[in-house]
Amino acid sequence: DDADPRSAGLAHLIAMLTSDAMPDETLPRWVLLENVKGFNGSKMHERFRAALASRGFSFRQFLLSPAQCRVPNNRMRFYLLAERSRRWAHVTLSEVATSMPSRE
Repeated sequence: DDADPRSAGLAHLIAMLTSDAMPDETLPRWVLLENVKGFNGSKMHERFRAALASRGFSFRQFLLSPAQCRVPNNRMRFYLLAERSRRWAHVTLSEVATSMPSRE
């Protein structure tokens, strides 16, 4: 999947995150990725998580239908929410939630 031309945008983001040309002070506090459910466990998924972790991000992963958020679309999607903090450092790499979290 990392050779798929549709992954070029994400590959560019990964390259930016892992580049010395992007100083820590220019990184965003939050990153949200939305993709097809099959993205979970792919090579690009692994590369993206490694890039985030290398820059001090912790993250939560979700498989949700937009209908769970009251959006009239019932197609399962993959979401990864990352914050530049250790907030979710306890979450295992394989953990993927299937419901909306409570406020933390």
